[in-house]
Amino acid sequence: MKVFLMWWYRLVLNTFQKIFFRPIAPTEQAITLLVWRDAHLGDGLLSLPSLLRIRHNFPNAKIILLSHNDGIPGIHFKDYLQDGIAEEIWDRSNWTLGQLIQTIKENNLLHLIALMPYSASLKWNMVSMVMMKMAGIKHAGGWKKETTFLAKRWLSRSSFPSELDRLEGLLTDLDLTKIGNLDALPIQVDRHEQNREGGHFIIFAPFTKGIANAWPDENWIQLGIEIQRKQPMPIVIVGGKGDRTKAEEWIQKWGSGRFEHVPIPALHTLVMQSKMVIGADSGVIHLANLLKKENIVLFGNSDYRGKWAHPENPNQTMLAPSKSCMKCLGKRNRPCHCMNYLSLEAVLTAMASYD
Repeated sequence: MKVFLMWWYRLVLNTFQKIFFRPIAPTEQAITLLVWRDAHLGDGLLSLPSLLRIRHNFPNAKIILLSHNDGIPGIHFKDYLQDGIAEEIWDRSNWTLGQLIQTIKENNLLHLIALMPYSASLKWNMVSMVMMKMAGIKHAGGWKKETTFLAKRWLSRSSFPSELDRLEGLLTDLDLTKIGNLDALPIQVDRHEQNREGGHFIIFAPFTKGIANAWPDENWIQLGIEIQRKQPMPIVIVGGKGDRTKAEEWIQKWGSGRFEHVPIPALHTLVMQSKMVIGADSGVIHLANLLKKENIVLFGNSDYRGKWAHPENPNQTMLAPSKSCMKCLGKRNRPCHCMNYLSLEAVLTAMASYD
């Protein structure tokens, strides 16, 4: 069943791509290349190695990053890219589809790489191909779809590639050569701050847009209490502006700690300096994985296992509920009680394994 579905999805997209576009390949010519990557903060961070690899394969191209921001207001990965990764950034958050097509036409763009996220449906992938054809794109590639919907509802126990593995496979399909070292992420950071000694605090990243992936507040409170009792260590809670009130209530119960709402460069430094990161599915966890930092991630059942795993980070522990109720039907924005079955003891045991 799984093999058939994977084959069918890929067959549909590959057929449409071959009908509509000519192949896109590495070149040293001074082309203008549109890279389409709609992404929230976490998904965008996971795209950084891909953007670096694209630049490596198109060294003289003018790269335009097309994205949107419907995640955390005021924070988006695209605003902190190092110079040279993308010459221009187009935010399509408030564009209609007609405006998107018209903008591409007006700039006479002919080359496109589509880095569609996992959440993009098969229908949206096909619609986006038609749109790009209407906009005049001639050389394009990158549309690749796994059975996300079916995986979450019926194939949740199957093994699927992580987002990083998926992007790697996508770029390999496009014959884009690898780069030897992707550890140096293309984020503008303060090198002096980054090199400061760390390891003296633990980061909590409990806040997530996915309602079905949220661990109960009382568990986070009790986890902080247990940490202070067994091995007193400062806890830094990372979140958005709207999370401050709740975070400060937790800190008051612990007796110590602090809350941080910081831009990506400062978050990069904070993660590097920490001892470890414990969190739900969020941009903080994704960044910790990219930096190969010790982390424990708590997942509900709205995402299949391993979706956000880093294939080269042995320092990650992924925890999931012992029972699966699936009231969310695989949708992160639906209430679900699965996370009640992820125990405090499981998280403490995972922490102990790092000592």
